[in-house]
Amino acid sequence: MYFNSAAYADDGETTAPASGNTTPTRVPANTDSGETTAPVSGNTTPTPVPANTDSGETTAPISGNTTPTPVPANTDSGETTVPASGNTTPTPVPANTDDGNTTPPPDSAALLSGDDGAQWHYTRPIPAPGIPYESVSIWVKGDGSGNRFSLLCRNADGQELRVPVTALDFTEWRRLFVPLGTTTYSIAGYAVHAPSGTADDTVFAETPRTGVIYLDQMVATYNGIVDTVTPTVTMSRNSNVITATVRDSMDGVLPRASIRAAVNGVAASAAYNTTTGVMTVTLPKASTVQEPTRVTVTAQDASGNIGRASVDIPPANVTDKFNDIADCWAKDYINFLYNRNIAEPYADGTYRPYEVITRAEFAVMLARAIGLDGRTYADVQLPYADLDEIPASALPALKALYAENIMRGAENADGKTYLMPNSGLTRAHASAMIGRSQKLGYGSAELPFPDADSIPAYAVPHIRTMVARGILQGYADGYFRSGNNISRGQMAKILYFLA
Repeated sequence: MYFNSAAYADDGETTAPASGNTTPTRVPANTDSGETTAPVSGNTTPTPVPANTDSGETTAPISGNTTPTPVPANTDSGETTVPASGNTTPTPVPANTDDGNTTPPPDSAALLSGDDGAQWHYTRPIPAPGIPYESVSIWVKGDGSGNRFSLLCRNADGQELRVPVTALDFTEWRRLFVPLGTTTYSIAGYAVHAPSGTADDTVFAETPRTGVIYLDQMVATYNGIVDTVTPTVTMSRNSNVITATVRDSMDGVLPRASIRAAVNGVAASAAYNTTTGVMTVTLPKASTVQEPTRVTVTAQDASGNIGRASVDIPPANVTDKFNDIADCWAKDYINFLYNRNIAEPYADGTYRPYEVITRAEFAVMLARAIGLDGRTYADVQLPYADLDEIPASALPALKALYAENIMRGAENADGKTYLMPNSGLTRAHASAMIGRSQKLGYGSAELPFPDADSIPAYAVPHIRTMVARGILQGYADGYFRSGNNISRGQMAKILYFLA
């Protein structure tokens, strides 16, 4: 949703780092792992990993049933169950609301209400769900402006009311719950408006009058029931046959259209029993060579909650695709990236797993991993003052990530936006950008790290979600160290677990 226009620095960085040597530096072997587990294992029961592994961590190997634990309500800190803020009593919408222009979505017409804000009206209002629906949930990505976001609702008498939802004092996605009471409403549109400074709404706060917000997944709820529990997916392997059992605490057995099977991140055919909720994926029988393989089943319930689990097929008799990874803790993940066309060797045949990954390299790998086609974004104009420092090979990926609001850059003291493509990026920055690339609806977990309080706020919801999914872990001593730069080996592990 646009009200006028603006772009915001979105990487969680507010100023560019101090200038200096931006050449990637080597990360010592015994401190590289921050994310590590042992190399891919086929044993579906996690087993302890001996200490003193090259990865620097002593966590269990990649293996086995990764059935998500249901996440209870009110545990999501801004990603799942954030109550609507402020007075939730619907108030009439002021008159004189058509003195401006915006570009509306296909089924809506946009109207501006002067200096205090903007409104968007659906050409065809969403029909009233009627009693007993009492509230709606909606995902909102704010712009940090402090302006107010409201739903425009129409009652049975045709009167349009403004129902306050939240102050836009955040910049990441939040799932918000909006009580509507017992009156039957239809959803007529949305409004963004400056906070009122007086009781009669004649003076408004000096908040920004331009900006961009995003909306997704509006769901009606009833009888006080708010479903925020992810479906459970339990997986097992018998030779080349992978079996997944899917259950949802609210919806029971989910329809076939709600479940997706993937092999190495690519959609795969599967048989599904709509009575039992059991999905079966049959893989080709392996020859003497077995490349690292991950089979993942993802399920989404009617409320938009997503659960998933994976089974890993161990590699056997694999020839390394890079000449410097034979003894590296991340070798199986790195070979996986090569097989997926996510990573390729340097001119000398190396991968350099212990070097800090640059922002340009990160962009290329992430865009390939999530399937963004750079050709689609060829006309995107990047706003960076250091555009001439971007390697030509990274431009398509950076345009795609910029257009998708995944990677934005940082505003420096001179007011210009910089990408710093040849600099490294921290674990917090990487977590936030990877998190933005994922679908909404995954569960969230409390952060177990002793240094959790030092993690920047912009990265916390993304890290919590990826911890719940088993993608991110801490170092051997339990610390997360969000300010550490991420290495190329760590990036390989994360992208493997995203598949």
